[in-house]
Parts: sequence; structure tokens; C-alpha cells
Amino acid sequence: MVADRADVLPRPPSNAVLGIAASEGRLERAARLWGAAEAILEPIEVVAYPYATDRSLRDRQVAAARESLEQKMWTRVWAEGRAMTTEQALEYALEKKATF
Repeated sequence: MVADRADVLPRPPSNAVLGIAASEGRLERAARLWGAAEAILEPIEVVAYPYATDRSLRDRQVAAARESLEQKMWTRVWAEGRAMTTEQALEYALEKKATF
């Protein structure tokens, strides 16, 4: 049962980390992390952020970031995030001096 195995499921970057990156104007970084989180959760058939009963904040943040970046940039950084391994995504999320 998946619920019993929560300790072995991949952990995507925290929604808080993603929201902070977006609110600080680091939209490329946020897009990479959103892409990574989505890709990490897809194989285990978990909707992004299942613990959140109301995903409207996340959806608004993603939509605003997507609208603020050029389409080519959004597509590129989203794909870069989706290509990250869980370990890469976590390291990227925890970088102290991220430049983008």
C-alpha cells in the first residue's frame, strides 16, 4: 500500500520553496522546480501537492510565472526541471546562492 510506504516515495521540492522562488521574482528557478516536482510525482500517480486540499494558490503561481516568462524560456526551463533526478532537484532547491 502506498500510504504505508511514504518513507520510500521520492520527495519533490517543497511547495514553499517554489512559492518563495516565484515571489522573489526567480521565475526561471520556480519553473524548473515546478517541472521537477511534477516529473517526480507522475510515476507514482500522485497529483502535485496531494496534501493541499486547495491547489488554487499553486495554480495561480504557476500561471503567473508562465505568463511572465517568454514561451520559449518557460518551455526550456520547465523541461530542464522535468529532466532532473530527485537528487538533482533537491540539491537545486537547496542551493543557497542560486543565480537564476
